[in-house]
Order: sequence, then C-alpha cells, then structure tokens
Amino acid sequence: MARLTDVPDWVRPPFAAVCATEDFLLWLWGQMKSAELLGAHASLAWLGAEDGEETRTPVTTRMGLPSEVLARTEMHVADRIAEAEPYPSLYWWEAQQVFEAEQMDPGEWATRIASGYERHFAHGVTVALGWLLGEFDDPAMMAPFHLHDGTPLTAEERERLKEALRDLSRRAMTPRAAG
Repeated sequence: MARLTDVPDWVRPPFAAVCATEDFLLWLWGQMKSAELLGAHASLAWLGAEDGEETRTPVTTRMGLPSEVLARTEMHVADRIAEAEPYPSLYWWEAQQVFEAEQMDPGEWATRIASGYERHFAHGVTVALGWLLGEFDDPAMMAPFHLHDGTPLTAEERERLKEALRDLSRRAMTPRAAG
C-alpha cells in the first residue's frame, strides 16, 4: 500500500491531518473490522494513487488519478448506495459525469444496496470524501456506527472514537514547538 506523500490541491484538510487520519483509520479497522472504517480508509488511501493512471476509485472503480471531479462522483454514488436508494437514471449518472460505459450496472447496484456491509462501506466513503472535499470540517464524521458484523456501537463507544478523530486532527494541524 502506498504511503501519502502529498495531497491534491482540492483536498481541504492539511496533509498532516489527512495522513494521521488515514493511519488511525487503518489501525482502527484492524481492531474493529468495520466496513465504515474500511470505506473511509480506502478513500483517504486512494489519494496516494498507488497505481498511477490505473488507480481505481473506492466505489465505482473508475480508473484515473484522484481528482475533485472523481471524488465528488464517488461521494454522490456512495451516498446513494449507503442510503439504499434505487438505481439512478441515465440523467443522474451523466450529471455526476459518469457516462454509460463507466456506470455501475443495475445488478451490481442491487447487490450492493442489499448488503449491509456494502452500504456501511459506502457510508465510510461518503463521509471521508465529504471531509476531504470540505463538505464538512469535522473528521469525527468518520467514526463508525457499526462493527464488522453490523452490530451497532454504543453511543459511548462512538463518542470516544469521534473525540479521538477530532483530537488527532487538531494535533496534526498544530505546529510543533522548536526543540
């Protein structure tokens, strides 16, 4: 897996915050195996463009270097999957700049919205890309609601994870004192 060395200029949070959050999400996923964490981590790791022009996006698996257009498309598609919405019209796909040859087929869509794991993964993608794009500035949105098997986290567990994500982001953005 490629390590982030920079983030594109369209990414709103600073590089240090994105790196620290990506590392934490991967560590946390190793502990919890939450699909939401995996989706959020995959979205941040996608910025590393490990396969160059052949790098695939987290949900639609379109190829290309990370761009704001691809990030927004992924966020919108992931949100619809996370919410188990019906297969979008051709016009909706075109508005998202996903043309016919690259559109997810209706059967794959149906399989994804029927799976709690896939919907939770898509939720993780939605919130991570929303944070990267500046749709919201609170990294705590990436705290999962569920464990790997769909079991809900308690409100207290989720609150602890939210605070950890906020603290991590704050610390990553605070300049270190000269030693």
